[in-house]
Amino acid sequence: MTDELSGAIAAVKANEYSFCKFISANDAGTTGAHQAGLYIPKNSQALIFDTPGIKGQNKERFAEITWFDGTTSQCCFKYYGVGTRNEYRVTRLGKSFREDEFIIIVKKRADEYLGFILPQEE
Repeated sequence: MTDELSGAIAAVKANEYSFCKFISANDAGTTGAHQAGLYIPKNSQALIFDTPGIKGQNKERFAEITWFDGTTSQCCFKYYGVGTRNEYRVTRLGKSFREDEFIIIVKKRADEYLGFILPQEE
């Protein structure tokens, strides 16, 4: 088990909210789609917002993610609710991802998060 995987497991156990997923081609930006950032399913909105988004309105807030390697990102949590869109995303992650990597984001406090990126093999 790598140090990063051990750190991720410890962080998930020690905090109330966490989210994980395999990076999709769209998340990695390899599809050419206009969407930007990491897609967050609606059932995980509590990770990034205290209340759900309201259809017909966009909203955003900023927070800091400290990655396992010690770098930080001033990211933007967004809800897109205008027009046909109805989705949550995390943008300005300051990291590039490869499809099929496993990302874990852990909420420590309202504006403070931890981030882990693991190769699929782990």
